[in-house]
Parts: sequence; C-alpha cells; structure tokens
Amino acid sequence: MNPGQAKWNAAKANAQCVPKNPALLNCKKTQPEISVNWRAHDFGRIRKGSTPPVHDLIITSIGTKDLASIKVTLTGDQFKIDNPGGFAATLAPGATTTVKVKFQPTSYGQKNGKLRISSNAVNENPIDVTVTGKQFSVITFVVEEEPTGAKIESVKLKVKQTGQPEQEITTDANGKVELETEKDGKFEVKLGDHNLVLEFRSLTTA
Repeated sequence: MNPGQAKWNAAKANAQCVPKNPALLNCKKTQPEISVNWRAHDFGRIRKGSTPPVHDLIITSIGTKDLASIKVTLTGDQFKIDNPGGFAATLAPGATTTVKVKFQPTSYGQKNGKLRISSNAVNENPIDVTVTGKQFSVITFVVEEEPTGAKIESVKLKVKQTGQPEQEITTDANGKVELETEKDGKFEVKLGDHNLVLEFRSLTTA
C-alpha cells in the first residue's frame, strides 16, 4: 500500500467526515458536549412564610452533535425540581433547556442539596451542582411604658438568644424591635434593670 492510501484510510477511521485531501488528517469528529450555568448556586436567605424562590438551571448543547439522554436528579429534600418533565431530553447543537429549581425549606438554618445532570456528553458526564440556602424568621415586639401603655421611644436594649452572642438593639421611634432568627428558642431581653425572657416557637415548620 502506498503512503497516500495509508493516510486516506487513517482519516476515514478517525473522523466522521471525509477530508478533501487524503493527506490531511485534521477532520474533526462530531460529538455531543454540554455546558451548565451553575457549578454551585446559593438561593440566599429567605424569610419563613415567603414565596419559595425558583431559580433557573440552564443546560446548553455546545457540541457538534445532538446532546441526548438528558436527565436531572436532585438530592436534598429542601429543594425541588419545579418543572419535572418540562425540560428537553435532547438538544440540537447550540440549543438550551431550562430546569426550574425551587428552594422550599421545612426548617431553619443552612440547607444543602445536589443536582446531578447526566447525558451522552463526552466532555463532562455526569455534572454535579451543589445548591444551598437558609430560612429565617423575624420576631417583632414593642417596648411600652406601664401603667399607661405608652410606647417608649428609641431605647437601647440587649438581646441574647440561647447559643448566640448578645447583641445591642435600638428600638424605632415607636418602641418596636425586629429580630431575625434561624431557630426556635429563648430570648433574654435586658432593658436597664429589667430582664425579660421570651420563648419563640414557630407554629408551623414550613
């Protein structure tokens, strides 16, 4: 076999297109490849009772062949796929599809989950994406002067929740205080010579 014929056979064996010149072996294979807009995503802090946020995970076909067999699974019961079955399982080159992910915590504090995206991609398969978020509550109380019930204007008081550092807070002009918390528990409130213990218990966990 002559050298030119050998190069021609090698090109045919290693590419899915036929080069015009049998001596050239740089004919690129067509192949499926994937890209995602998240590698890690933080939903931030959401207030208990607010509308659960929904954010978009975008999958893009960046190869030269259809990206197929796209499947998304999620671990971590505080997160949900909000449009199951509503995203494409196959994407043509350059096309995108959107997976809507909802953060719906059922308790306080830091929450973690993981999305796994599998497909026929040759560059990355599977892709793991971490998702995080927190839930907090806001406790509101008003400082009033006895026995008239008149509100005390803009006073400083110290508040300490069990297991947390003490903080100094100034009420607003109407004597109102708002505190954020990421757990149920007792609050010790100090106002001058007066001490008050408040116990906060959420009525529901959602």
